[in-house]
Amino acid sequence: MICGTNINLYFIGKNDTIYGNKIKSQINDYKLSNVYFLGVKDNPYPYIKNANMLVSSSYYEGYPRVINEAICLGQICVATNVTGTKEALQNGKLGLLVSDNIE
Repeated sequence: MICGTNINLYFIGKNDTIYGNKIKSQINDYKLSNVYFLGVKDNPYPYIKNANMLVSSSYYEGYPRVINEAICLGQICVATNVTGTKEALQNGKLGLLVSDNIE
């Protein structure tokens, strides 16, 4: 698959928040398709296991359980370089750490 084609983006978790509503608004503004808000799931593992990668774009993480779960499920992790995530990804050895900016 070529990057940028046939990509689905799934948001799992509480999405009726200030940031969730802002993301939904931007999706509508840019007329993006293939973006799905699934809400909170009792068992997110099938979604994580069948994904191509996990992206954690948190501003702050105390203990990034989802990162550790994704690593256990053999997934590629891309995450913002914040406390908790940085340690879970062993300073980038177990996944890609990115700065918290639009680029």
